[in-house]
Amino acid sequence: MQEILKNEFLACIVVLISQICFLFFRTLNTINVSKKNMIGSIATEAATSFCRLLSLALGVNSVINGGIWVMITYIIGAMIGTYWGIKRNR
Repeated sequence: MQEILKNEFLACIVVLISQICFLFFRTLNTINVSKKNMIGSIATEAATSFCRLLSLALGVNSVINGGIWVMITYIIGAMIGTYWGIKRNR
C-alpha cells in the first residue's frame, strides 16, 4: 500500500479501477435491494464496501497531498462505473 501511496500514476490506476467497480456494484446493489434479492444485496454490498474503502483511502491521501490526477481519476471512475452498471441492466 505504501508504494501505491508514493506513486501517483499507480494510485491513479488503482483509484480508477476501484471507483469503476465501486459504482458498478453500488448500482447493482440498489437494483438488488429494490427487488428484495437478499443474496444479491449482501454480495454486492460486500464488493461495494471493499472498493469504497480502497478508493476513499487513496482519494483522501491525494486530497491531503495535492494529487490532482488521483482526484480526477476518482471522478472519472465514478462516472464510468455508474454508466456501466445502469447500461448492463437494461
